[in-house]
Amino acid sequence: MIKGKIIIIMIISIIMLSCSSNNNNNTEIKIDYSDKNNWLKISENNNEKEVDVFYLYPTAWSRENTNESIICPINYPPMLQYITNVMTEQTSIFDEVGYVYAPLYRQADAVYLLDQKNNISKEEQDKYFYSTPKEDAIAAFDYYIKNYNQNRPFILVGHSQGAMMIKEILIDYFKTNENLENRMVAAYILGYSVTQKDLDENPHLRFANNEYDTGVIISYNTESPDFNGYNPTLLEGAISINPITWTLEETLATKEQSVGANIATNYGQPTKIADAKVDKARGVIKCSTINPDDFYAGEGGIFEKGVYHVYDIALYYYDLKENARKRVGAFWKE
Repeated sequence: MIKGKIIIIMIISIIMLSCSSNNNNNTEIKIDYSDKNNWLKISENNNEKEVDVFYLYPTAWSRENTNESIICPINYPPMLQYITNVMTEQTSIFDEVGYVYAPLYRQADAVYLLDQKNNISKEEQDKYFYSTPKEDAIAAFDYYIKNYNQNRPFILVGHSQGAMMIKEILIDYFKTNENLENRMVAAYILGYSVTQKDLDENPHLRFANNEYDTGVIISYNTESPDFNGYNPTLLEGAISINPITWTLEETLATKEQSVGANIATNYGQPTKIADAKVDKARGVIKCSTINPDDFYAGEGGIFEKGVYHVYDIALYYYDLKENARKRVGAFWKE
């Protein structure tokens, strides 16, 4: 009898979870960011750190079948489990300088939308990326600014789809909230393109050109030297900054110049394995000192061998960590 009751309770729990997911997947519903359950992390600010860090996680979900919605529910359990680990790894770069605020947001199925085999038009892709995910990202940032930030300086950071949404916050929200520019230390838009067209059409945006400038965008995509194929996160006219020397020039930065990578075989210890060279024509960073076979996610994904998208942050982890410290220091000197 007890066993039967347990089974019934489990079934009810599954049904309730399913209903909750479906409700949160209704794109007409606005996410309530005053509800702390809609945040992955809200730091306890005791004013010991110098800035805030507003973070959006990368794509963490793809549909199991084509009958499911292209937009993921905000509380989908497999996504939540994955993004918690990703957030911990990526935001640890800023642990020394800032308090992390990371909202949940409803993502588009980027694997499906960007897979060339599916022949999805750019217009169709944009319809999904720039609807619910963008609306959630801007709503979360708006809530953060009005309720958590308390006029403190801040860093914006995102990777992949998260970087895409950070870029949209900069383009749309900052355009009508110009006072925020003076509080932004930097925006790290990693693993997604910022283009010259973006800058031309949005004069309130500035791209970094050294390791100390503030109020600027830092962005790059990473590839092997010989790769010249389809990279779904690379846009025409992209700009990339060298994450070792922090210049826009095409001068090679050797792996010895790097502070170090943070890879699975040596977590917690800098490993100098990645060089970096800006390729202005393609708009990426070329890394020649690692084997593409060792950094390939395998068949079935949307990234071909030679695209180091998954490792954009890990390859230059300690360079990014040092750079965050330098930019925060420069901000306070200014």
